Amino acid sequence: MVYNLHITTDEAGALLELSDSLADQLEGVVEAFNHTIHPAGGYRIYETIHLDADGFVLEGMPFHTGHKIAHALRGSSSLAVVSITLGEDISRLIEQYNKEFDFITAYWLDKLSNWALEQLMRLLKLIKKAVVETAGCLIALIVL
Repeated sequence: MVYNLHITTDEAGALLELSDSLADQLEGVVEAFNHTIHPAGGYRIYETIHLDADGFVLEGMPFHTGHKIAHALRGSSSLAVVSITLGEDISRLIEQYNKEFDFITAYWLDKLSNWALEQLMRLLKLIKKAVVETAGCLIALIVL
């Protein structure tokens, strides 16, 4: 699934708690953010899972979650894996600003990215309800 998570300069200013005097600087950052992100997400429910003391195995691939999460998974009959991303372009843009020592712009883009990922998770929240109703467990894999 692909989503539209564009944000306005006013919304970004409120999110970043910026004064009106920085609005001019923020406008270009918001434009770059909206142009650069490519939000996408999806999920898959696994009906057949193998649980062990340190995690689980899905389709032959081990996931080492650590004891706390492995313990919480005990008794689960199914597992939903959720994956969300804003794409690689936004990560590269943040990295570029950091390399150029423009840490404020990099920070603003990072904070806007976190906001967008939270919005994606909210959009996929219904999955959790469906999985809980089937006595399963939800694991979220978040990729920036």
